[in-house]
Amino acid sequence: MFKLNLLLLSAAVVALAQLPALAQNPVYNLSYARSLAPTATAASPKVETVVSIRNTNKFNCRVSVDWLNTAGAIIGTSGPAAVPVNNTLEFTTANLAEVVHPFILDVFRNTFTNFEGSANILTDCPVDTLFGVNASTVSYYPTFTNNVTAPSFMTIS
Repeated sequence: MFKLNLLLLSAAVVALAQLPALAQNPVYNLSYARSLAPTATAASPKVETVVSIRNTNKFNCRVSVDWLNTAGAIIGTSGPAAVPVNNTLEFTTANLAEVVHPFILDVFRNTFTNFEGSANILTDCPVDTLFGVNASTVSYYPTFTNNVTAPSFMTIS
């Protein structure tokens, strides 16, 4: 988990709803992210990225994750969502109602396109806001049970 000292351009707290999507303050870039559906044969696993973001502050913070393809274009967004004080939300490339074992997902991606690339974490929080961030790609078979191949994880730095 990384602690981030967020140096934002403005000290003013502005609600995400008041900001255009690209005007939010980027606070962290994930070097790798991926969302991949299994092939038609279902012999290959599904791959999703899960980013755990913990709010270590004494105030709620709103956060979103922009998922970028290898050309740097936004391929979808998870959020914005308010991360409560001393709590963690899981932002994911998965779509609503998908299950990525063993995570309990909170904030889903708003598109279905497969991609490989990176991600930007954005917030509207004030200067010197601290977050904890942990990210992984998870390879799994959608028919996972306790007696079938377990998910595998790759930590993203």
